[in-house]
Amino acid sequence: DTSDVVSEIVDVNLVDPSAVLGGDVALCFFVPPAARNKDLCLGFLDETLQPPEWTCEDQCLEKGENGFACGSTDHFTNFALLLQGSGNGGGTDGCSSIS
Repeated sequence: DTSDVVSEIVDVNLVDPSAVLGGDVALCFFVPPAARNKDLCLGFLDETLQPPEWTCEDQCLEKGENGFACGSTDHFTNFALLLQGSGNGGGTDGCSSIS
C-alpha cells in the first residue's frame, strides 16, 4: 500500500553487495509542495513482513533548500518519504542533525 508515500520510490543498492556501509548515509528526496508542511519521515519497504509494509526509518528529517528533505539510514533497500514522521528536524524533540 503506497497511500502514505509522498515522494518518488528509490531502490538504493551497493554496487558490491558484499561491501559494508560502515555508518549512516543521508538520503535526500524532493518534497512536493502539497506535502511540505506535513508530518514526514524517511521510510523503507520492510520486505521481512508479509505482506511487505512501509516503515519509518528516520522521523527527524533535515529540511534542505529547493524543497528537499534528508534522512539517514544504515542500510539500503527501497526508500521514500512517508506521511508518518514527527516532522521535527534540526535537533529538536529528540531529533539529532545529520551531516
